[in-house]
Order: sequence, then C-alpha cells, then structure tokens
Amino acid sequence: GLLISKPAKEKFHGPPARPAPPRAAPPPPRVCDAPPPLPPAAAPAISAEKKQEEAEKAKETLVAAVPEKQKPMAKLLAAAAIAGEKVKKMSAKVTAADETSACADYYTKAGISSSLGACVATASSRRRSLQAAAYDVEVFFKSSEISTSKLTAAASSLEAAGVTGVSTQTSVDPVAELKAIPGVPSNVVDDFEAKATAAAADPLPPPSGDDLILDEVTSEGARGGTSIAAIAAIVIVNMLL
Repeated sequence: GLLISKPAKEKFHGPPARPAPPRAAPPPPRVCDAPPPLPPAAAPAISAEKKQEEAEKAKETLVAAVPEKQKPMAKLLAAAAIAGEKVKKMSAKVTAADETSACADYYTKAGISSSLGACVATASSRRRSLQAAAYDVEVFFKSSEISTSKLTAAASSLEAAGVTGVSTQTSVDPVAELKAIPGVPSNVVDDFEAKATAAAADPLPPPSGDDLILDEVTSEGARGGTSIAAIAAIVIVNMLL
C-alpha cells in the first residue's frame, strides 16, 4: 500500500513574546533654583549734620512766612524745636502807648533783661482819656536761658507793679505755638516740624577733648610763630645797624 507521511508536529514554544515597553525618556537636566530676590536697598542714612542743615533751611522758610512783628518769637520757638527743648511762656496785660512800649514796660516791671526771650504785644482795647491801649503781652523764653524760679520772681514783680492777667507756663511745646501763628501755611509748619523732630532726635555731638586741645595748640603755635618772627626781625635789624 501507499505510505502516507504524517506532517511533523510543530513544537509549542509558548505565547508570543510581548514587545519591550519603550524606554522612558531621560529627565531634563535640572535647572538650578533662582536665588531669592534681594530686598529693596535701604535709603542711605542721613547724617546728623545733614539733618541740622535741613532743619535750619526749613526754619528760614518758616520765619519768612511769619508776620514781621512775630519773627523774633518764631526764631526762638524754631530754635528750641530743633534743639528738642520746651519753652517757658509768660502772659500779662500791660497798658502802654504802643506795642514797643508795652514790651519795654513788661521787661522793666518784671525786673529781667530785655535781651532774654521774645516779646509780642497785641492791642486788646483803647482808653480814650489817656490815649493808651491795653495790650496782651506774651513773652517766650528758651528753657535754657531762664530758670523757673526766676520766671516766678518776674511774675511776682509784675503783680507788685499793678500788672494784671499775669500767668506763667514752664513747659510749652514750641511747634504748637508756631502752628498758632495766623497766616502761616500749614504745609510750611508741617515740613519744619518733621525736619526739626529729626534733627532733635539726632543732635550733633559736642566737640571732643582732642578737638579742643588741637585748637589750643594751634592757637598757641600761631602766637609762638608770631613771636619768633618778631624776634628774628629785631635781630636782623640790629645786624644791619
């Protein structure tokens, strides 16, 4: 018979292999973190000398805006504010022919020098018979130029002389008094107040001992140099003779 060959059996190799997953892309190169932003630069510190200079300029502007008769008072008040001082104040009612006479009469009856303080007299009424006016007198003193005891003695002297309405204040804010002057722009006073406060908070240091010694040495040296020059001139003249 015919031989029929059987097909060879295929060997089973298992399920087909799965394709390998795609390789992950490498991570992007690391970027260094940006440094934190720098804080805003601080404003340069203002020196004590600069503060004093700015306060003095603001003082000049302020005084220029004050009515003429009140300028001496404004100068005193402004100087006290820059120095960080309070002021003393005395008020009284004085009868006189005019404002100048009222202030002069005040100083005479108070028994203090007219070189102290700043006086402002304002007419409050007029007496027809004597042609003299009653003046409201206000006198301001820097705390450093008159003691409280001397101010009290001046008040007693005024009352003994028959002056009425005498009162004293020993701790008055100079800036508050400047703000009370009529006709001065508020922005001018505010600008001065800010600069005076800054100057008072950072006063100029007193001269050091070294500076004082140097001044003395320089002065002595100048005098010594003059003496030597004079002696040399005499010697030369004698030689020529």
